[in-house]
Amino acid sequence: MTFKQWILGEGVTRIPTSEYLFGPKHLIMLFATIAVTLIISLIFRKKSVKSQKILLGILIGACILLETVQKSVNMFKLDVYNFDNVYKVLIPCHFCAIVMYALIIAYFIKRRGFTNGVTIGGLLASGAYLVHPAVGINTDIITLSQFYTIATHCLGFLICVLLIVFKIASFKIKEIYQPIIFIGGSVLYALFLNLVLFPGSNYMYFVHNELSFDVNIHLYRLGLLLIVSVFVISFYLPDIIKRVKQKNKLVKAK
Repeated sequence: MTFKQWILGEGVTRIPTSEYLFGPKHLIMLFATIAVTLIISLIFRKKSVKSQKILLGILIGACILLETVQKSVNMFKLDVYNFDNVYKVLIPCHFCAIVMYALIIAYFIKRRGFTNGVTIGGLLASGAYLVHPAVGINTDIITLSQFYTIATHCLGFLICVLLIVFKIASFKIKEIYQPIIFIGGSVLYALFLNLVLFPGSNYMYFVHNELSFDVNIHLYRLGLLLIVSVFVISFYLPDIIKRVKQKNKLVKAK
């Protein structure tokens, strides 16, 4: 394979999900991401705020570089430069892409409420990818496109964890509306794409079941809702438990 073919992703063969899911490539990606995240978190959690900001700046810079390179390549590969094609290249449509853009924005605007919502949304998106990657390792050769997919999802996971470790993101039950607004807004945007802008598309995977097992579509959607709800609430359990303990102490004091 030439460098040009690697850049443009030419000559690759798609692999069925059943052949790579929890196979060697998937497990290496999964455990390597967890290991690197754990190591970096342990090294930098006691470092100065300045060092932590520099690290996050480097990681966000890497994300911007990857986005710029891949989108430039995708624009070059277009045969027809119409609204639909250009929109799908430049504007985030999938939830993971929305999260990546949001993480970059959050780094620069530094609004805690927005960062809190994006952090949970980011862990939801990147965590789902690490457990069940639909793209990235679904080819016989890892070209630029696959490398971009793997790298951005793994970087997204690492950044979100670091935002929590560095206490930049925090979760109090009275602020649970923050991830609800972010995730809910993303769902409404996906509905607009699926039903209005690009009818028949399946962004955020709730129109059609994209998983590797068959299940009734209504049960599938209910399952997604339950998983997301439990996932979001889990971040607020420590604060809920803390508040219950404080309330019990006050009752006993009386």
